[in-house]
Amino acid sequence: MASRIKLDCGACHVGRMSATKVPRFGAILRFIGYLIVIPSLLVIAYAAFICVMLVSNLKLSSESLLVSGVIMLWSMGVALVSGVVGWILLTKRKVFLCSRCGYVLDRA
Repeated sequence: MASRIKLDCGACHVGRMSATKVPRFGAILRFIGYLIVIPSLLVIAYAAFICVMLVSNLKLSSESLLVSGVIMLWSMGVALVSGVVGWILLTKRKVFLCSRCGYVLDRA
């Protein structure tokens, strides 16, 4: 359920402030966030696919299976950590925004 709270603007005293969400960081950092998140998701999907293929094909020697498994787990771990960093760069914050002057007031 969306919040329908309207406040009088404290800066211009004319406009009305409505509850909304705005990006937490600027456009450049959000672009960097997308550059981090998208490859991370692709690496996780690829590593999961390779792990399934390795498990289904047990004809490999135990050494090659172990090395491949360790490499896939390591790459999934790195992708998860970098994906979380990218996701943080893409978060939004809840604010009250004036429709006239653009004044921003943080919500709790």
